[in-house]
Amino acid sequence: MSHFSKQSFLFYGAAIGSVITLFSVVTAYGESKLVVAAPIYGKYQLRVSPQADCPNPEILNLAVQQSGVYVTATLQPESAANHSAGNHSAGNNPAANHSASPNSPEPVALSGLWQKEQLRLQGQGLEVCAIATSAGTAAAPEPVPLRIEAQLAQGQLTGSIVSGSSDRKLTFAGQKALPLDSAPEKSTPSTHP
Repeated sequence: MSHFSKQSFLFYGAAIGSVITLFSVVTAYGESKLVVAAPIYGKYQLRVSPQADCPNPEILNLAVQQSGVYVTATLQPESAANHSAGNHSAGNNPAANHSASPNSPEPVALSGLWQKEQLRLQGQGLEVCAIATSAGTAAAPEPVPLRIEAQLAQGQLTGSIVSGSSDRKLTFAGQKALPLDSAPEKSTPSTHP
């Protein structure tokens, strides 16, 4: 009894040939049609346009992390971001960690999508002008829905922040400040005479 019959060779040859053909077609499609999302991760400084009900908005920091088209981010005033960065350098010193201003809002956590140069984020946080002006949070107001819709063109991120059911909108323009894993370098004193 022979294990190498003509029918076995034809069957296995046809199976291997069809798998190779299918793999070649899928590979060609993927290389020609599927495109990796452009990188958007990093820290952006957003300059919010003043409005009558929000006359002196602060610069906002938007820290974006990316995994393909899926994006997570945090939004907070620059003063709060700088203050929390100072607390991280203080280590485990409880006295230094309690020096945070009670009026500093917590960072707003956002998530969304990055597709075709369009960034869409949503989350829950303070009303948009309260974030942009570091308004007091002593009364701990109820969080409202927040949406950010923005476009990235030539390194410039422009768009709007919409909050609550009233669709209160602030427009902004900003640019990338630093990659997320970078920190400003500290100058070291020279020891040369």
